Amino acid sequence: MRTWFRILVAFISVSLLGIIFSRIDIYKFLHAFAGVRISFYTVGMILIIITMPFFAYRWKITLQKNSTIGYLSLLYRVTTSYFFNNFFLGVFGGDIYKALRIHKSSGKFFALFSVIYNRIINTYAAAIFPVLLLPFVISKADGNKFLYYSLIFSGILVLLFAVIAVFQRQITSFVATKFKKTENIALLNEVSLTNTMLVSLVIQLINIAAHYMFAMSLNINIDFTDLALLYSVSAVIISIPISINGIGVREGVFIFAFGFWGIPAESALAFSFLSFTSTIILSIIGGSIFVA
Repeated sequence: MRTWFRILVAFISVSLLGIIFSRIDIYKFLHAFAGVRISFYTVGMILIIITMPFFAYRWKITLQKNSTIGYLSLLYRVTTSYFFNNFFLGVFGGDIYKALRIHKSSGKFFALFSVIYNRIINTYAAAIFPVLLLPFVISKADGNKFLYYSLIFSGILVLLFAVIAVFQRQITSFVATKFKKTENIALLNEVSLTNTMLVSLVIQLINIAAHYMFAMSLNINIDFTDLALLYSVSAVIISIPISINGIGVREGVFIFAFGFWGIPAESALAFSFLSFTSTIILSIIGGSIFVA
C-alpha cells in the first residue's frame, strides 16, 4: 500500500510539473529566477528559521503538563524533522520521526496525538488567518473572487473553531465514551486550543513575512495584506498530502492564486521555487545537526 501511494504521489507531482512547464515561457521563468535579490531572500530565510522555536514551544504545550521532555529536546527534533520529510520523499516522514523519538517518554497516545494535532492546528491557523485581514482587504473583495470566497471559507472555519473551543470538554467526554482508554482522552482537556492557536497564528505571520521577502526578492508587485491572504489560502491547499512534499501542487496553486492579481505565471513559479528551496535549506540544516 505504501509503495502504491508513493508511486501515485510521485506521478501526480511529475504530471503537474509537466503540465505547468508546458504552459509557461521557460526563458521568462529563468530570467525571473535569475534576478533574485539575495538580500531579501536571506531575510526571508532567517524569518523561516525563527519559526522553529515557536514550533517547539507549541509542541511542548501540546504534551501533558507532567511531561519530562525538555524544550531543547523538542526544538532539536523539530529542526531535524525537515531532513526526514525530504529524505523519505513525503510529508509524513518527519512526523513519524518526531513521534518515534518521544513515545517512550510521553506514551504512544500523546506522541501520536501531539504530532497530528500540531499539523492540523498549523493548517487551521493558515485557514482562518484571512479573517484577521478582513479590515484591510474587505474593500477589495468585490473585485477579486479569490479574496471573496477565501474570506467566506475562513469565516466559517473561525466559527467552527470557536464552537470546538467552547465545548471542548463536552466533545472530549463524548469521544472518550467511544474508546477503551478514556484516561488518555480525558487528558486532552489539558491542551489549550486557544494557546496553541495563538502560537500557530504567530508562526503563520512570520511565514507570511518571509514569503513577502521572497516576493520582494523577485520584484513581484503585491501588497503585504494581499500576499498574506494569498499565501495563507495556498498553504492550506498545499498541505493536502497528494504529492511529494507538495511538489507540483505548490507550483500550480501559486500560479493560480497570483493570477488574480495579474502576476505572470513565470514570476509565480519562481516564487514557488523560492518557497520550496526554503524547505530544502531547512532540511540541510536539520540533516547537518542530526549527523553531527
